[in-house]
Amino acid sequence: MCAANQPATATNKGCYKGYIDQNYYWQQTSNKTTSTTFDVKGKFNTGAFQHQVLLGVDVSYEQREPKLSNKNSDGSLIYGFVNPLTGDRFGNRADNPLITQHNYNQGTSYGVFAQDLITIIPEVKLMLGLRYDYYKNSTSNKLKSETDQDYKRTVSDQSVSPNVGVVWQPVESQSIYASYSKSFAPFGGQMGISVISASQNLNTFDAEPQYSDQYEIGLKSDWMDERLTTQFSVYDIRKHNIRYIPNKDKEPDVWAVGGEHQSRGAEFSFIGRVLDSVYVRGGYSFLDATVKQNKEKPELVGNRLKETAKQTGNLFVRYLPTEQWYAEIGVTKVGDSWNDVENTQKLKGFNRADAAIGYSANPWNVTLALTNLTDKEYWRSSSMPGTPRSALLRVNYEF
Repeated sequence: MCAANQPATATNKGCYKGYIDQNYYWQQTSNKTTSTTFDVKGKFNTGAFQHQVLLGVDVSYEQREPKLSNKNSDGSLIYGFVNPLTGDRFGNRADNPLITQHNYNQGTSYGVFAQDLITIIPEVKLMLGLRYDYYKNSTSNKLKSETDQDYKRTVSDQSVSPNVGVVWQPVESQSIYASYSKSFAPFGGQMGISVISASQNLNTFDAEPQYSDQYEIGLKSDWMDERLTTQFSVYDIRKHNIRYIPNKDKEPDVWAVGGEHQSRGAEFSFIGRVLDSVYVRGGYSFLDATVKQNKEKPELVGNRLKETAKQTGNLFVRYLPTEQWYAEIGVTKVGDSWNDVENTQKLKGFNRADAAIGYSANPWNVTLALTNLTDKEYWRSSSMPGTPRSALLRVNYEF
């Protein structure tokens, strides 16, 4: 926020009393991705065990050439400021920006995977899977000479991701399952990220990839001659080696290793036929998402993650007067959360009512969806307001 009674000068970027100072960045990006996947399926028996096997490989090649600028051609900073009450805007942005960052990124990844669904006995099935990934990323600073020492840098790594699951179906209407899986994301999910800036630490990206461990157990049940279906599960997900941007305003391309997050929760959902033409569906979720480790700010350990509500739920009723027509109405509830990981600003939860009317008869499918029937004002996140009352008409024709 600009200081009170501060005059408008080039030094203070044209600040006016009551205006919010904004930093602007100009960006132009050229992206090209080529990928292919090949897999083979097969069935066979080994003694009393039945196997359904899936083997495959995938390859991806990505090229990205981003150009970034926060300066005009004369070297002055690109900025803007806005009055949040009146909407008045002022700024300093010319047509021809001065390119301050121009990189050429290449990313290559190879994956090999195998999966086997084993029927031990008709009531017990075991899933075993394994995936191997290799990735390599190089980035070149197009603003420097090829003879410069830091013109080009390359990082590469590999990861093995197992998954295992077991399903026990003691009776036809009840299924109990348990599973474990591991997944990873190179460079914290930014495969084409720039690692070329002089202020950046390449070791941040050359470290072990960000990865997640997920444990889950659950129960799926059919009741009352399959008129009611319920699902219940509990899970524990941990993200390790999380990358983040410490200073988004002044150093938007500088990343660091943040630590570990944990999300533990439980989910329940159901769908049932109350009458021959009336269905009810709904669900409830409890989520405890916290910081488990933070090397940069250890005082954040134990805090809740931003924009993760502890409790959410929904309930909808659908009416089908004929086989072609249906109408649905329901409510969604999202509990309170935090705007920041410091847990200083609370984001209030909301209730929202939605409805839909549809017609389906091959080859036509028509749906009119009505969102936020009461036109309630709310915030979905710290920077995104909720959608006001709106209608969406969708028409599909299959041939």
